[in-house]
Amino acid sequence: MKIKRMVQGTALAALAAAAWMGAGSDASAAIQVSDISYSGDTILDVNSSDDDTLEIMVGIAKGADKDKAKVSAWDVYEGSDACVDLSKMNVTKDAYLAVKTDKDEIPVFVKIDAAPKTLKAELNSGTGEVVFKVNGTATTNVEAYGLGHFSQDNKGEKKFYINETLQYQGATKYWCVPGNEYDTTDKKNIKTIKDLTDDKKNGKDATLVTIGQFPSKQAKLSIPKQANGPAVNVDYVKGTVKVKAGVEVRTVGDSISGTTDNTAIVGKTVPVGDLFKPQVFKTEDGKSDITLPENATLEVRVAAKTDGKGKAASKWTRVAIQKPQEVTSDIDASGATSPSTKSAMKFKVSSSAVSEASIEVKYTADKKGVANGGLVIDNKAGYAIDYVISSTTPAPNDKGVVTGSKTIKAAKNATLKKLSDGNKIWIRISGDKTKKQWASAWKEFHTVAQPKAEQAK
Repeated sequence: MKIKRMVQGTALAALAAAAWMGAGSDASAAIQVSDISYSGDTILDVNSSDDDTLEIMVGIAKGADKDKAKVSAWDVYEGSDACVDLSKMNVTKDAYLAVKTDKDEIPVFVKIDAAPKTLKAELNSGTGEVVFKVNGTATTNVEAYGLGHFSQDNKGEKKFYINETLQYQGATKYWCVPGNEYDTTDKKNIKTIKDLTDDKKNGKDATLVTIGQFPSKQAKLSIPKQANGPAVNVDYVKGTVKVKAGVEVRTVGDSISGTTDNTAIVGKTVPVGDLFKPQVFKTEDGKSDITLPENATLEVRVAAKTDGKGKAASKWTRVAIQKPQEVTSDIDASGATSPSTKSAMKFKVSSSAVSEASIEVKYTADKKGVANGGLVIDNKAGYAIDYVISSTTPAPNDKGVVTGSKTIKAAKNATLKKLSDGNKIWIRISGDKTKKQWASAWKEFHTVAQPKAEQAK
């Protein structure tokens, strides 16, 4: 009886040993380095090449940096593949993991190199260029989605520029250095270490493969907000625009002109009509002249500064401009055919900006009824008119003032004195600041021809 029990015990022990050895033998071949992959992000993929794999185990390997690794706990993934999330790992330190299946005795150890610790981005707000630095060294190997784009300068160098629109209100953006995937067939990435998990004294030979490098933590880049645009001195009454020095201008009409600092208009007070002259503005490619429609927009901004950290150009200040409207002046047949001291000559005056109205002209006389060099202009319109005596088309001086120009308010009159025959009187419809209505173009209105004494009687 004792012999029988002894034989049975021996047989069971042999079977157990064989089973263990069989499992160990299968396990040695179950997990391969080629079954483990890493693409440089926060995921480690394991796909066992052994179809009989029931479980995949992954654990933190302590001491692997000193070539003696030990695993104290395993995460168990059921099935022959596992997607291991690494997002909680400290990417600034090297990570060591152990991977095996339920058929393995000895795991494959995996190392993922630490990401760079020091990240810095230097922005030149004036040019929009960003220089990325990793551990103090400039690099173009970055991920900066939604931040900007790489392009080559005229020397063929690869440079990064932010999207200009991010400067409108300012922005906070993030960037990082992407992770790397290493060639695990390269011998320099593979070495042998000791696995002390089950044999604390001697350990067992195991493979350690350096599989890649972590992506860095995200680094912040603050983009300053553009300053508000400069003030533009607009005088609707005088029909002038004053653009201060040191700014850039462009126009928006049927198209957007190129940006310019044209000294013909920048730093000066100019008639609004000058902005509509050919040669003042060019297309964006600078090859042909811009012809503006009668109504357009002048845009003005402070130019960008590129020295040092730079400063972005300011926002555009937008001013609606209008080509000075032509004035029509027709004789009203209901009045005299020529002005005298006795009767007024009536004119119908209008422009595309205002409705038709009447202006009457009559010469003044002395007590004897003789014309004495005076002329009354009676403005019966519902808007003001300007007048000036000039032998040529009136033009403003450097301060935007037409010398000698005076204004007759709506439903008012003015008396011009000391006139001589041949004097030319010009008029225009005055601008209106409240309505943001520009002054019209000047119109030659009347040439002085005082009535003879006999006509005055």
